[in-house]
Amino acid sequence: MKNRFTLLFLLFFVVFYQFALSQSPNWFNTKDEIIAIHPRVGFQYDLYFTDFNGFLGTVDCGLFKKGFGWGIPIGIGFEKYITDKSFASLFFDYHINKGYLVQEITFPMRDLNNGKVITVNTENQLNVAINYLEISPNYGMNFISRNNILTRLSGSIKLSLPITNTFEQTEKIISPEGAVFINSGDIRTKIRPLADGKIQTMNQPLITPELGIEALTKDFGTYKFSLGYQVNDYTSDSKWNSLQFKFEAGYRFAIHKPEEKPKPEPVITPSVEPVPIPSPLPPDPVLSIKNIDIQGQIEIGNELLSSLPIVNSVFFSNNSVSIPSNYKFTGTLGNYFSGDAVLAHNYLLTRIAEIIKKNPSSSIVLQSSTSNEPNEQKLPELSSGRANSLKQALINVGIPENKIKLEVLTYPKNPSNQDFPEGIEENQRVDIIVKNAPLQEYIDLQKYANFKGVAKVELMALDLGGKSVEISNNLSNSKLVVSKSGTYEIPLDYRLDDNFKPDELVLKYNLNGKNQSIEKIINYENYSKKQVDLNLENFVAILRFDYNSAIISEANKQLLQQLAQKLPNGSTIQILGSTDELGTAQRNAVLAEERAQNTMNYINSISKNKFTIEVGTSQDKFNESTPQGRFLNRSIRIRVKQ
Repeated sequence: MKNRFTLLFLLFFVVFYQFALSQSPNWFNTKDEIIAIHPRVGFQYDLYFTDFNGFLGTVDCGLFKKGFGWGIPIGIGFEKYITDKSFASLFFDYHINKGYLVQEITFPMRDLNNGKVITVNTENQLNVAINYLEISPNYGMNFISRNNILTRLSGSIKLSLPITNTFEQTEKIISPEGAVFINSGDIRTKIRPLADGKIQTMNQPLITPELGIEALTKDFGTYKFSLGYQVNDYTSDSKWNSLQFKFEAGYRFAIHKPEEKPKPEPVITPSVEPVPIPSPLPPDPVLSIKNIDIQGQIEIGNELLSSLPIVNSVFFSNNSVSIPSNYKFTGTLGNYFSGDAVLAHNYLLTRIAEIIKKNPSSSIVLQSSTSNEPNEQKLPELSSGRANSLKQALINVGIPENKIKLEVLTYPKNPSNQDFPEGIEENQRVDIIVKNAPLQEYIDLQKYANFKGVAKVELMALDLGGKSVEISNNLSNSKLVVSKSGTYEIPLDYRLDDNFKPDELVLKYNLNGKNQSIEKIINYENYSKKQVDLNLENFVAILRFDYNSAIISEANKQLLQQLAQKLPNGSTIQILGSTDELGTAQRNAVLAEERAQNTMNYINSISKNKFTIEVGTSQDKFNESTPQGRFLNRSIRIRVKQ
């Protein structure tokens, strides 16, 4: 049906195109027209093409096959002629729409008066109210001008954005005449309500190609008839399109360029051209670094770090058993104690292989799942195909086949809410359950050396003309902005290699369009060293939770026990709860708080209150556009202050 109306639009447009361009009205002049403003109001009749039993929130009483709707569009447009025969416009309309879908139902019922079985005919009535903002870019051309009436042909693609959308579903008895519904409280009615509320699965935007014929009168009153077909469904869970007949009346008024007055003839008077006096050239600016004095000390010791959290699931495309291309089969991040956990998920397979190799007694269970019908089909075969596809991939990265077991499910043990498209996407996955090995760990023997200090720079600046010069360096992100002579300090804070090899501090700046630099060798043997027993500044642990859950997993309990053993008495632990963005803001706020509170209670239970604990809500979020990002946001973040 969609293809038929699309071909009809194209055929209608092409047939009249050449004929339209050959016409030229003799009273409609757009030469000096800047723009036209076009308010309008109309009436629209919708003929529904339906093939659905209902959408989210309705009661399934059978198949809806017919329906109609009507609406009142009110709007304004802005129009510009591209040539003297063709124009482009952009309209903004507010639509008030009502729709009615009816389904006839026949079923047997016992007559309470005589005990006989009779046939009852009812109507399942679904009434919808949809108000939306419509944006319509148009392109059109003059068709024919006759008797001070210009006929124009135009085509557009309407984008409708629902603002309010509600429904009411009732059932009405048609026959026999004496039949009634017996409701609560022995109330007898011919009509009974079934369901009502907001249409939760409304598609946005609704897309409708439209073709129209418009009559433009000499006084710029307009009358337009148009035909459109909505190509996508009203809701994501129904088969529901519409053919739209619309009549509109409006008024077009144009804004024209002001009439140009003839310029007076210039009066030519003889003049003597003055001889220009050359102005002296400004002196070139000068910036020189006279001296660099580097002061500071080297901090050495051990630091407590947490490995990046692992989202131990491989997410598949809809109805696919192929492992997506973002997963790497070779290479590793190298450092799993810093970086972006979402990007680290791309190396999941090789990271799991490292864990299995590091823990000889470990093994893997692959729990495969689908998002159930109607989202996916042939569920057992699809789930099994995903499990075997991932099994072969893990074998290819070096995991022995005898360490891999399969558990084929059609739905995850810990599913995401499929009322959201993101939940459907997340359930199309295979979970990798690693046994006898930790997925995440803390390390407090990470040795480090860090130089912290300042570079004192003595500058001479001449003739800068009030301008500033930016000086950057290669050892830190600190930048220095100067506009006059003086002594300045550049903060330095950076990591050193294990051998304390000398570094070269390079100061760079641009002057007179030329890049300039000066170097200073830093010999670390000349600086004092400060020993740190345990550095906690860079410690950030992210512990994941299941969807919509605040229960601490056994793996997370083991990590919290390690943390309690490694931290010195009197440390301050900051616990920040986090959630994904699915669901209501109120529920997410409560869930984030529950995760933080449960973690605090568990740490207190195993540490006997030897720490000061602060709880709150995390403002740091991973990218919500990927399943792994949403999984990582279902977590708590732990930081430590001494």
